[in-house]
Amino acid sequence: MADQYVATDGNDSTGDGSIGSPWATLRKASQVAVAGETIWVRGGVFSTISNIYASLGANSGAEGSPITIRPYPGEAPIIERYGINFDGVSWYDVIGMTVRGTSGGLQIGTNDNLCTNINVIGCSFLNQWFMGVQTRHGHNIVIKNNFFDNIRTRHTG
Repeated sequence: MADQYVATDGNDSTGDGSIGSPWATLRKASQVAVAGETIWVRGGVFSTISNIYASLGANSGAEGSPITIRPYPGEAPIIERYGINFDGVSWYDVIGMTVRGTSGGLQIGTNDNLCTNINVIGCSFLNQWFMGVQTRHGHNIVIKNNFFDNIRTRHTG
């Protein structure tokens, strides 16, 4: 078991997920990470799709051994444009991430497949077009100590 690394200059085809040869996307890291590992996200702005879907091969953590997604120490990654989307996975901790300028922020149970035991702690959701965090199909979801600013909602009439 080894932690996974994601960086803006990473490569999902030729990388190996190490700090010296990181992945480019959370999607790829979630396909390789196993229970108990941390996905360290290096500083920079990530504008790629971050779909963590069981149907796309994402792994789940386990009770007492979640897969953790968090910034690399001393760095400030920003997830932009597409947000982070979970579907059909369990046992993830998302800690201290910043999601900015997306239409969805962080979504849980995106395609109506149950997600369980997802913790969203100490994250920032900034300048969202529609929502900060959405749970559609989830069980044991914890959303705690997050910061929300300038979340615009859609309305009619």
